[in-house]
Amino acid sequence: IGDNQRNFYVADMKLQYGDSTSYFYFNKWDKHWGPGVSSLTISNNIPSFFHFGFTWELHNNIHFEYFHGKLKSGIIDSNYSMYYDEEGSRSFDIERNIVGHRLEWHPCKQIVLSGSELVTYANRSIELTYLLPFTPFFPIQAYIGEIDNIIISGDIQYIPNENLRLYGVLLVDEWSPPYTFDKDNRNWFGWQ
Repeated sequence: IGDNQRNFYVADMKLQYGDSTSYFYFNKWDKHWGPGVSSLTISNNIPSFFHFGFTWELHNNIHFEYFHGKLKSGIIDSNYSMYYDEEGSRSFDIERNIVGHRLEWHPCKQIVLSGSELVTYANRSIELTYLLPFTPFFPIQAYIGEIDNIIISGDIQYIPNENLRLYGVLLVDEWSPPYTFDKDNRNWFGWQ
């Protein structure tokens, strides 16, 4: 191998324990939440990342999923650059994590209602408060100092037959309730 070449290896793994409806998992795999091929919540076009979590069938028409993962940020941590900034040396990325939970309800065979919360946070290892899977992340994020990025989404799907799916998704990034309808707010909305 020449001086300007590098080897890249890809390894993915899925480890799952349970039955087809309720199980624990420990993966380095991709993730997909929400309707559509390129879902607004978590698209299936993202690279694989390490995450662990569980899926639980609370009732025959209510499903809950929780996961916590580590992302490859690709953002160089400048705190270490003076020590590891030699030609061809390995760089250190800023730690970046993601955590999410999702509740799906099937009130009837053709309709699915879902809600999700996702939080991305950086510059620290696992935040213990986000290991509470059933607690809403929005108040936790406020409790620890409003330093994390929280995304809330809801979607509805109508599936009249197996070949047709109609859906709508609303995603809110960095929602600040007091400023929701102000002209100058920090809320970002996405819909699909």
